[in-house]
Amino acid sequence: MKTEELLEFAESIVTRQTGKAKTELQINIFHGVLQGKTYEQIAQDCPCNLSTAKNVGSEWCEILSKALGEIVGKRNVVRVLEKKLLTQNSSISPTNTPSKSNKNPRDNDLIKTQFRSDMGKSE
Repeated sequence: MKTEELLEFAESIVTRQTGKAKTELQINIFHGVLQGKTYEQIAQDCPCNLSTAKNVGSEWCEILSKALGEIVGKRNVVRVLEKKLLTQNSSISPTNTPSKSNKNPRDNDLIKTQFRSDMGKSE
């Protein structure tokens, strides 16, 4: 799964939980977390100080943990987000639409009655 997809998913969760839009710096820091970078590398890339990178990364993981009901840390964040995103996507996919067997049984009787009625007309 693409890092940008996971970042967008994480950002939407964090924004919804906090009620605040995230800054570009916060987004860039968490993007680095998703890429598996160290906080030192993230601080250099952003640029920001090391404590800011650590604080933002751990804050997002804490918020995601509460929202997703699963412990989220720097080491497992990608796996957890992928799993939750796939679960969310599969619950709304077209393959999960009710099958014909899940329809009201009376519908089958109605179809049979209509079929018999139509058959009687042609004979």
